[in-house]
Amino acid sequence: MRIAREFGVTPASIHYYLDGRDALTSGIVNLFIHDLLSEWPVTGSSWKVDIAGVAHAIYRHYVRYPGIAAYFAAQNRFRVLVPAGGQIGAEHLHRFLERYFAVIAGVGLNSRRSAVYALVLIQFVISAAHATASHQLPSEQGKLGAVLSALDQKKFPTIHRLRKSYLNLAGDEAFAAGLRLILAGLEAERRAHRSAGRRS
Repeated sequence: MRIAREFGVTPASIHYYLDGRDALTSGIVNLFIHDLLSEWPVTGSSWKVDIAGVAHAIYRHYVRYPGIAAYFAAQNRFRVLVPAGGQIGAEHLHRFLERYFAVIAGVGLNSRRSAVYALVLIQFVISAAHATASHQLPSEQGKLGAVLSALDQKKFPTIHRLRKSYLNLAGDEAFAAGLRLILAGLEAERRAHRSAGRRS
Protein backbone atom coordinates (compact mmCIF):
# COMPACT_ATOMS: atom_id res chain seq x y z
CA MET A 1 0.00 0.00 0.00
CA ARG A 2 2.72 2.48 0.97
CA ILE A 3 4.78 1.81 -2.15
CA ALA A 4 1.71 2.18 -4.32
CA ARG A 5 0.91 5.54 -2.70
CA GLU A 6 4.47 6.81 -3.17
CA PHE A 7 4.42 5.87 -6.84
CA GLY A 8 0.92 7.25 -7.32
CA VAL A 9 -0.54 3.95 -8.51
CA THR A 10 -3.01 1.43 -7.18
CA PRO A 11 -1.89 -1.63 -5.16
CA ALA A 12 -3.39 -3.76 -7.92
CA SER A 13 -0.91 -2.23 -10.38
CA ILE A 14 2.00 -3.26 -8.17
CA HIS A 15 0.71 -6.83 -8.11
CA TYR A 16 0.01 -6.87 -11.85
CA TYR A 17 3.26 -5.40 -13.14
CA LEU A 18 5.63 -6.74 -10.50
CA ASP A 19 4.02 -10.14 -9.97
CA GLY A 20 3.10 -9.41 -6.36
CA ARG A 21 4.82 -8.41 -3.15
CA ASP A 22 7.29 -11.30 -3.08
CA ALA A 23 8.73 -10.37 -6.47
CA LEU A 24 9.00 -6.73 -5.41
CA THR A 25 10.75 -7.73 -2.17
CA SER A 26 13.11 -10.00 -4.08
CA GLY A 27 14.00 -7.16 -6.44
CA ILE A 28 14.72 -4.78 -3.58
CA VAL A 29 16.85 -7.37 -1.78
CA ASN A 30 18.64 -8.11 -5.05
CA LEU A 31 19.59 -4.45 -5.48
CA PHE A 32 20.57 -4.14 -1.82
CA ILE A 33 22.93 -7.14 -1.95
CA HIS A 34 24.33 -6.04 -5.33
CA ASP A 35 25.23 -2.62 -3.90
CA LEU A 36 26.70 -4.21 -0.78
CA LEU A 37 28.94 -6.46 -2.86
CA SER A 38 30.13 -3.46 -4.88
CA GLU A 39 31.34 -1.90 -1.61
CA TRP A 40 32.90 -5.10 -0.25
CA PRO A 41 36.25 -4.31 1.39
CA VAL A 42 39.51 -5.76 0.13
CA THR A 43 40.39 -8.81 2.23
CA GLY A 44 43.53 -10.87 2.73
CA SER A 45 45.28 -8.78 5.37
CA SER A 46 44.53 -10.82 8.50
CA TRP A 47 41.45 -12.64 9.72
CA LYS A 48 40.73 -10.01 12.37
CA VAL A 49 41.11 -7.04 10.01
CA ASP A 50 39.05 -8.83 7.36
CA ILE A 51 36.15 -9.63 9.69
CA ALA A 52 36.12 -6.13 11.17
CA GLY A 53 36.16 -4.56 7.71
CA VAL A 54 33.34 -6.74 6.41
CA ALA A 55 31.24 -6.27 9.56
CA HIS A 56 31.60 -2.48 9.34
CA ALA A 57 30.72 -2.51 5.63
CA ILE A 58 27.55 -4.55 6.22
CA TYR A 59 26.60 -2.42 9.24
CA ARG A 60 26.99 0.86 7.32
CA HIS A 61 24.98 -0.52 4.40
CA TYR A 62 22.07 -1.52 6.63
CA VAL A 63 22.11 1.82 8.45
CA ARG A 64 21.95 3.57 5.06
CA TYR A 65 18.76 1.64 4.24
CA PRO A 66 16.68 1.56 7.44
CA GLY A 67 13.70 -0.07 5.74
CA ILE A 68 15.85 -3.03 4.69
CA ALA A 69 17.38 -3.20 8.17
CA ALA A 70 13.90 -3.38 9.69
CA TYR A 71 12.81 -6.05 7.21
CA PHE A 72 15.86 -8.25 7.79
CA ALA A 73 15.56 -7.82 11.57
CA ALA A 74 12.00 -9.15 11.42
CA GLN A 75 12.29 -11.70 8.60
CA ASN A 76 14.66 -14.61 8.16
CA ARG A 77 13.77 -15.25 4.52
CA PHE A 78 16.49 -13.30 2.77
CA ARG A 79 19.19 -13.09 5.41
CA VAL A 80 21.51 -15.62 3.86
CA LEU A 81 19.43 -18.13 1.93
CA VAL A 82 17.55 -17.98 -1.34
CA PRO A 83 13.75 -18.08 -0.99
CA ALA A 84 11.97 -21.22 -2.12
CA GLY A 85 11.68 -21.34 -5.88
CA GLY A 86 14.90 -19.42 -6.54
CA GLN A 87 13.43 -15.96 -7.02
CA ILE A 88 15.22 -12.83 -8.18
CA GLY A 89 18.51 -12.12 -6.48
CA ALA A 90 19.69 -15.67 -5.93
CA GLU A 91 23.03 -15.10 -7.64
CA HIS A 92 23.85 -12.01 -5.56
CA LEU A 93 22.83 -13.81 -2.37
CA HIS A 94 25.06 -16.75 -3.27
CA ARG A 95 28.00 -14.42 -3.96
CA PHE A 96 27.42 -12.62 -0.67
CA LEU A 97 27.25 -15.88 1.26
CA GLU A 98 30.42 -17.22 -0.37
CA ARG A 99 32.41 -14.07 0.45
CA TYR A 100 30.99 -13.82 3.94
CA PHE A 101 31.68 -17.47 4.80
CA ALA A 102 35.20 -17.18 3.37
CA VAL A 103 36.03 -14.36 5.76
CA ILE A 104 34.75 -16.33 8.77
CA ALA A 105 36.52 -19.49 7.61
CA GLY A 106 39.75 -17.51 7.50
CA VAL A 107 39.89 -17.62 11.29
CA GLY A 108 40.87 -21.29 11.07
CA LEU A 109 38.21 -22.89 13.25
CA ASN A 110 36.44 -26.12 12.38
CA SER A 111 33.32 -26.03 10.20
CA ARG A 112 30.88 -26.19 13.11
CA ARG A 113 32.41 -23.28 15.05
CA SER A 114 32.83 -21.26 11.87
CA ALA A 115 29.13 -21.71 11.12
CA VAL A 116 28.19 -20.67 14.68
CA TYR A 117 30.21 -17.47 14.44
CA ALA A 118 28.93 -16.73 10.95
CA LEU A 119 25.39 -16.75 12.36
CA VAL A 120 26.27 -14.86 15.56
CA LEU A 121 28.06 -12.11 13.67
CA ILE A 122 25.37 -11.50 11.04
CA GLN A 123 22.63 -11.50 13.68
CA PHE A 124 24.59 -8.97 15.72
CA VAL A 125 25.29 -6.72 12.72
CA ILE A 126 21.64 -6.72 11.61
CA SER A 127 20.25 -6.02 15.09
CA ALA A 128 22.84 -3.29 15.77
CA ALA A 129 22.17 -1.62 12.42
CA HIS A 130 18.41 -1.82 12.94
CA ALA A 131 18.71 -0.23 16.39
CA THR A 132 20.82 2.60 14.97
CA ALA A 133 18.71 3.15 11.86
CA SER A 134 15.41 3.11 13.75
CA HIS A 135 16.68 5.38 16.56
CA GLN A 136 16.30 2.81 19.34
CA LEU A 137 19.50 3.72 21.18
CA PRO A 138 19.32 5.05 24.77
CA SER A 139 20.53 8.50 23.66
CA GLU A 140 17.41 8.81 21.48
CA GLN A 141 14.89 7.70 24.10
CA GLY A 142 13.87 11.03 25.59
CA LYS A 143 11.57 9.70 28.32
CA LEU A 144 14.01 7.07 29.51
CA GLY A 145 16.27 9.64 31.16
CA ALA A 146 13.42 11.11 33.16
CA VAL A 147 12.23 7.67 34.25
CA LEU A 148 15.67 6.53 35.41
CA SER A 149 16.55 9.79 37.17
CA ALA A 150 13.30 9.61 39.14
CA LEU A 151 14.16 6.23 40.65
CA ASP A 152 15.07 5.99 44.32
CA GLN A 153 18.87 6.26 44.45
CA LYS A 154 19.14 4.09 47.55
CA LYS A 155 17.14 1.26 46.00
CA PHE A 156 18.78 1.50 42.56
CA PRO A 157 22.31 2.81 43.13
CA THR A 158 23.87 1.04 40.13
CA ILE A 159 21.28 2.47 37.75
CA HIS A 160 22.15 5.96 38.96
CA ARG A 161 25.86 5.30 38.68
CA LEU A 162 25.60 4.18 35.06
CA ARG A 163 22.59 6.27 34.00
CA LYS A 164 24.34 9.21 32.32
CA SER A 165 26.85 7.07 30.48
CA TYR A 166 24.12 4.69 29.33
CA LEU A 167 21.90 7.50 28.09
CA ASN A 168 24.77 8.98 26.09
CA LEU A 169 25.49 5.79 24.16
CA ALA A 170 25.37 6.10 20.37
CA GLY A 171 24.89 3.33 17.83
CA ASP A 172 28.37 3.34 16.36
CA GLU A 173 29.98 3.09 19.79
CA ALA A 174 27.74 0.20 20.82
CA PHE A 175 28.40 -1.58 17.52
CA ALA A 176 32.18 -1.20 17.88
CA ALA A 177 32.05 -2.57 21.44
CA GLY A 178 29.94 -5.58 20.41
CA LEU A 179 32.22 -6.33 17.49
CA ARG A 180 35.26 -6.27 19.80
CA LEU A 181 33.57 -8.86 22.02
CA ILE A 182 32.92 -11.16 19.05
CA LEU A 183 36.50 -10.76 17.81
CA ALA A 184 37.78 -11.53 21.31
CA GLY A 185 35.67 -14.69 21.38
CA LEU A 186 37.04 -15.73 18.00
CA GLU A 187 40.59 -15.08 19.17
CA ALA A 188 40.07 -17.22 22.29
CA GLU A 189 38.57 -20.10 20.28
CA ARG A 190 41.33 -19.82 17.69
CA ARG A 191 44.01 -20.16 20.39
CA ALA A 192 42.21 -23.12 21.95
CA HIS A 193 41.75 -24.76 18.54
CA ARG A 194 45.41 -24.39 17.65
CA SER A 195 46.50 -25.59 21.09
CA ALA A 196 44.31 -28.70 20.77
CA GLY A 197 45.80 -29.35 17.33
CA ARG A 198 49.34 -29.27 18.70
CA ARG A 199 48.46 -31.73 21.48
CA SER A 200 46.86 -34.27 19.14
